[in-house]
Amino acid sequence: MALGEELAVLAHLHKTQDFSAASALWKCKLMPAGMLVQQQGKQETWLCLGTHSLCVLLWPAEKRRLGQSVLWGPKAISSVTELWVRPLTDYSEWVAIPSKFVSPLHVFILNGAKVPSSWPETCMLQ
Repeated sequence: MALGEELAVLAHLHKTQDFSAASALWKCKLMPAGMLVQQQGKQETWLCLGTHSLCVLLWPAEKRRLGQSVLWGPKAISSVTELWVRPLTDYSEWVAIPSKFVSPLHVFILNGAKVPSSWPETCMLQ
């Protein structure tokens, strides 16, 4: 386990004052990489990049509309501090957004065989 990860866990437990949650830290291993998630009651959407021992790494995601389709992709960030690296102890706080990865060709076809004005690097279709 990396020192940064241990500090993130301790900071989270201290902030929430819920040290009993430490026994549930194994649950972060259940969040699969590539899943779009939202925390209950929050507007932010995240793309799960994976987990490490006790923490989950989430990248902010942005929604784009292309005709009737909803596409998701990684949001451009200016600093690694915008990533979410924290322990996950309660799955009831999170909602998965059903989606699947699609190719740039799929996006091209969805757009009527025209290149979209803002071409997404990675796409997930909802």
